[in-house]
Amino acid sequence: MKFRSIPSTTGRAFVKNALALGFLQRLDLCAGVLSVELDGFATSGISWSAKVLLSHGENTEETEFGADILGLLSLDLPELKIRKGFLAHANRQEPGSKLPRREWDRLVNQCNKMTSFTPESFVFIYAFNGVFMVPAVTVAHCVGPEDLHTLNPESTVRFYRRHLQCFIGDSRIDSATPEALAGLRYLTGLEVSGKAERTVMNE
Repeated sequence: MKFRSIPSTTGRAFVKNALALGFLQRLDLCAGVLSVELDGFATSGISWSAKVLLSHGENTEETEFGADILGLLSLDLPELKIRKGFLAHANRQEPGSKLPRREWDRLVNQCNKMTSFTPESFVFIYAFNGVFMVPAVTVAHCVGPEDLHTLNPESTVRFYRRHLQCFIGDSRIDSATPEALAGLRYLTGLEVSGKAERTVMNE
């Protein structure tokens, strides 16, 4: 069980240091702040980087991947070496409200795009009372517009604690670059072609 204890201890230390430095407390109401505040953070063999995906213009990275943010955690410790990332789409919503149908459908579409690349995809809910996270797959399978705050969201600190303890993250994402995501297309998608024929067995 030594392997399991390492991420837990590492995660607690990282989150404690991050909180002490104010990194996790300074997340604001825009996706780019995550990159600004945490990108490049490193301590004791643990580093975190981010890429804010381009969202302006035609054929943007956000249009292709459905995400605003690509986050990457790197652990380079004597007992554990791993790089793993996640995708996130930021959405503003206050508790007790629901998105208009058009906005909801767009969010669902973004979630479907993200999960087509990695199951480690999330919606970051920005509200006046904080930032919360729900799995993109949960949003994608709601039967209609929902208050995202009712979908058992996690707090920012709990989300990053679990990320740093290796409960969240896709090890196939090994760099905070769009190229790393594009490579997943060939790992998650399998094209099968052929012709099905009915076989009739004579008695």
